[in-house]
Amino acid sequence: MKRNRNRKGNGSRFAGAEVSALRSYLLAGWAMASCLVLAVFLVYGIYAILQVTEELAKGNQMVASHYALQLNKDIDSMKGYVNRVYSENAQYQTLKRPYLQETEWYSAAYYLANDMEGRAGSIDYFGGVFFYDAWKDTLRSRYSEFPHAGDIYRLNLCLKSYLMEIGDTVCHEGFFEYEGEGYLVYVRGAGRSCWGSS
Repeated sequence: MKRNRNRKGNGSRFAGAEVSALRSYLLAGWAMASCLVLAVFLVYGIYAILQVTEELAKGNQMVASHYALQLNKDIDSMKGYVNRVYSENAQYQTLKRPYLQETEWYSAAYYLANDMEGRAGSIDYFGGVFFYDAWKDTLRSRYSEFPHAGDIYRLNLCLKSYLMEIGDTVCHEGFFEYEGEGYLVYVRGAGRSCWGSS
């Protein structure tokens, strides 16, 4: 009988070791399967994030290209307007004449300012048009209603100083800065007066 008990004891010990080994294998298999599933989800998540980021970048690039094209069209339109007024506008032609009487000057400046007001109101960003008479040291300007840095008075002082720096130029395009914002300026005219947009 003692032998039988020993055999039973040995068998249950082996069975316990087999169950313990089986548990270890199952636990290792479960851990590996969990790591594999986690790795698949991680790779898929990274791939999805990269796809979304790429689509956002493409969308942003398309929007930026659209705005750049629109801005170029607006700039070309403003240049065309300045060129037309410079060469065809009767009030501007009057203002360019030397030895102009005060009443003639104010009358032409008034009608030109009305024309400028209409054009400035149609601009889809902050910008405007101006007329500068060097002999009178007078700047007349009209701007769109969009928000901008600083105030119009100081902006006009900065613009006037920029125009004095460039001097007598028949046609000029350049930038000046005011309150941390850059302004593209297109100017036509020399001598007595100049006409332009910013």
